[in-house]
Amino acid sequence: MNKGIIGAVLGVVIVAVVAVGAYFLFFSGGPAGPGGPGTGTGTEKTANATLPGGMSAKQAADKIVASATKQGRTMTYGSASIDDGALVMKDVTVTMPATAGTAVTAPIKIGEMRLKKYDYDNPDLPKFAELEYHKLSLAPLLTSPQAQEFLKMAGVEDIVVDIKASYTYDDTNKVLDVSNVEVEADKLAKIKMSMKLGGIDLAKMQAAQAGGKPDPAAMMGMMQTLQIRGILYSHRKVS
Repeated sequence: MNKGIIGAVLGVVIVAVVAVGAYFLFFSGGPAGPGGPGTGTGTEKTANATLPGGMSAKQAADKIVASATKQGRTMTYGSASIDDGALVMKDVTVTMPATAGTAVTAPIKIGEMRLKKYDYDNPDLPKFAELEYHKLSLAPLLTSPQAQEFLKMAGVEDIVVDIKASYTYDDTNKVLDVSNVEVEADKLAKIKMSMKLGGIDLAKMQAAQAGGKPDPAAMMGMMQTLQIRGILYSHRKVS
């Protein structure tokens, strides 16, 4: 297959995979997403620096880990530090619960998570965040025979991406404004997206996934109120 076509199709694949990843990481109780701290381990590298509210790096990281645990996920990190006002967590793994209907059970590995802004006052349902994921392996999301065949055609065994994202959530008007999402797959493609969605009730979405077991009927019911108010997308091949 022509490499240009592979790159274009791969861009679509990455968008789809990142959409799934965003669902897990932002909207269903994953790290830095509404659903907040789970059981986890980690060490603190910067002892004196503090985050909003006077929290240390380890206190903030453990709060996020605890939020993930509430949704049935297991999250670990190797170290936590503060760099230029941002919480930096390295060697992060997130394991989804092995429940019926959960396709992703292998640990998702993230080389580094960087939270530049985060609603630490509401870790279970953060209303804003500006974050980065570096060296996020998509392998656990690419296990189907079709995905494996496509990776073989593209000449890669895994897709490792860097993600930058920022969002705000208006709980009163139920509007999720994802002002920026940048995804770069090493040597394959770079994607930029932004979107504004209305009719999003994150509290109900969280309740519909209690204990890591999504309620399909409840989720489908909420999709009926979803309003897409705008999506921008651009893609370019990385040489």
